[in-house]
Amino acid sequence: MKKILQFLFIFLFFGNIGFAQTPIIQESFEGGATNYDANTFTDGASDYFTVFNSFSTPTGWPRAFSNVDGSYMFGAEDMDDVDNPLNPDFNGYIVISSQNISSYSQVQVTVALAAVYDGGNDESFEETDPDGIFVQYAFDANIATVGDAFVNTGTYTTVGQFKGNLGINPSGLYEDTNLDGKGDGTLLTEAFQDFTYTFNTNGATNISVRIVVENDLSEEIGIDNIRISGIGAATAPTVTTTAASSITMTTVTLGGNVTSDGGAAISERGVVYSTTDATPTIAEGATKDANGSVTGTFSESIGSLSINTTYYYNSYAINSEGTSYGTASSFKTLPLAATITTQAVSNITKTTATGNGNITDLGDPNPTQHGVCWNTGGTPTTGDNKTEEGAVSATGAFTSNITSLSPNTIYYV
Repeated sequence: MKKILQFLFIFLFFGNIGFAQTPIIQESFEGGATNYDANTFTDGASDYFTVFNSFSTPTGWPRAFSNVDGSYMFGAEDMDDVDNPLNPDFNGYIVISSQNISSYSQVQVTVALAAVYDGGNDESFEETDPDGIFVQYAFDANIATVGDAFVNTGTYTTVGQFKGNLGINPSGLYEDTNLDGKGDGTLLTEAFQDFTYTFNTNGATNISVRIVVENDLSEEIGIDNIRISGIGAATAPTVTTTAASSITMTTVTLGGNVTSDGGAAISERGVVYSTTDATPTIAEGATKDANGSVTGTFSESIGSLSINTTYYYNSYAINSEGTSYGTASSFKTLPLAATITTQAVSNITKTTATGNGNITDLGDPNPTQHGVCWNTGGTPTTGDNKTEEGAVSATGAFTSNITSLSPNTIYYV
């Protein structure tokens, strides 16, 4: 007789990467219904939703199931029976009891399914037919109320389903691999087959798995060996910081890349920055600018910065397991240029002259150098000939001596 397995470690290895998988619960219907609720009923051999011994098949079955895990399995046929305790909800529900998953980043659900078709695979299963099998899960507050009478309550998400497809021969129930209502994958036969679905826990505390059977034709459906396992432990996200760009006197573009959610949904991501803390964090009072709640690259335009100021910045991402940061870096906003006017040149000789200017605004910071520049081609810059009169801390007019000029030559100042 099989037993319920809980919290035993096994290890799976894919390629060179290994991760821990922990069986949480296994239900193969060998004992009493201590780990699940179900709206069981039976109306003899033709209408039922109940556990039975696979070696004693009901009268009228065309063929027996094979690959049963042990002796017992859950069978279903013709849910639209007045004896269905959920009438007029003519579905069958098996709800595995709530299980704690708070220490896992993912959950893996495996269920063995089979189907026997009267007269072989000759029934017409169109995608519009109500017949189907659905593998579902719910977290926390969305879990169904405990009790056989409440198995159809709660809000569950479908991760696997099996439907018909009139365009496939032979007809029957096929796995609907893209959940579009049309079976396109593996055909269910009388030999039980495992189907496995893996999904993130998103920081949830508890999970419930539910198998739903919609069945109003005469095929016999088998359900067996439901297993729920936890994978890994959720961790804080992984995030990198990108270099600052588009730096002006008062604005900058900052961003990062959330490369992993750590197995739990990202609740917030963004950047933090400070003028005093070289490793800024949210907890230490740095300015925060949020930008979305998903993985991937992001950028944010930051404004209202101080002119000519060094800022330290970092990217961050938050999930249920904590807050992660990238590598802190820094940038400096651009200075405010001084305002200056050029006055007419005076005291012109064959080889010398006096340049004149007027500083009307020092800018920020104060100029570290001032003077005049000249050339013979026009529009001179500091890359041409120039004078250097040193730093200046006050506005006003100034003069600067121009020397080493060529006689009878036009100069631009």
